[in-house]
Amino acid sequence: MTPKQPPDEAEAWAVEETHTLRPYAVTGGRTEPTHSLHLDTQLVARPGVTAAAGMVPEADAALALCRDGFRSVAEISAYLGLPAQITKILLSDLIDAELLDDLATLPPETHFLEQVLVALRRKWPDAAGASAA
Repeated sequence: MTPKQPPDEAEAWAVEETHTLRPYAVTGGRTEPTHSLHLDTQLVARPGVTAAAGMVPEADAALALCRDGFRSVAEISAYLGLPAQITKILLSDLIDAELLDDLATLPPETHFLEQVLVALRRKWPDAAGASAA
């Protein structure tokens, strides 16, 4: 029985598939996002936005994810299979291009918050006085 021989270099390159780009290629060499985004920052696509023209395919994929509703930076990063920092840079580009909104920039839904407050006061009417004591 003869030991298995390693493939020669030409065969190794032919078999190996490398379809992924290095992270610095995806961001154009940038290492910092232009916006302060946390892993739990929620993002959503602006209404009517269809594609991120002139951007890398990963930016299009992130935008597509955000069209279905709010997504966190961590969730988008996991779906894209990219490091969080790279994802933050791509998402910052989409925010700069006015294709995405983050939860902090959206106007608060005061009507909903007022309904929650009314419901809490009904459930615990004495709670408001207890906090002042």
